[in-house]
Amino acid sequence: MALQVLPDDADRLARPATVIGFVLALFVPPLLSTSGIDTGPLVGNAIKWAIVAILLVIVVRFESDSLTSIGFIRPRLRDIGWALFLIVAVVSVFALTDPLVTALGLPTEQGIAQPSLAVGIGSAITAGITEEIMFRGYPIERLIDAGYGPVAAGGLTWALFTVAHVGSGYPSGNLLQIAVAALIITVVYVRVRSLVPVILGHVVIDLVGVLAYVFS
Repeated sequence: MALQVLPDDADRLARPATVIGFVLALFVPPLLSTSGIDTGPLVGNAIKWAIVAILLVIVVRFESDSLTSIGFIRPRLRDIGWALFLIVAVVSVFALTDPLVTALGLPTEQGIAQPSLAVGIGSAITAGITEEIMFRGYPIERLIDAGYGPVAAGGLTWALFTVAHVGSGYPSGNLLQIAVAALIITVVYVRVRSLVPVILGHVVIDLVGVLAYVFS
């Protein structure tokens, strides 16, 4: 995967509909999370679904493209393997980095509101589906279409995904772990170019986290 700083076809990114799609997908979530506005989980989830709905309309109606162009590929048997790899890798990251985070004196979990089981499950499913579309499928594919290399496209979206979690109440220790986990997910998406395994993996990972947190 070669790093390409300048795109070959920047005009593709200058289309009004695509500009709106990028702003909605990559910049609205970080701005909301760092604005200090407490939307609550239900409103926050509704905003994510609304953004995704608009993105899908943009792709089909205004970009005149198919949903396969943003990673909605027909499920393949190997997707299960990649999803399992993601689950094991990311859960291992959290388990193995806990001692390091503790040794560094970085806080974890404090300040995060404990959700009810129903809200937690709803938020996990919402995050797993919508965030993969917003931060992986749509922007990475559009950046690659414009001529950016996969490393540059994945790196930009990974950075903004991490920033989007800064204002969400996660302490610094958890943010470090989330950044590493997001990097793994981004690398897998760039490798397979399909939303199926990353959505499956993301949903299961978040569900594991919710269940562990609620019942701890």
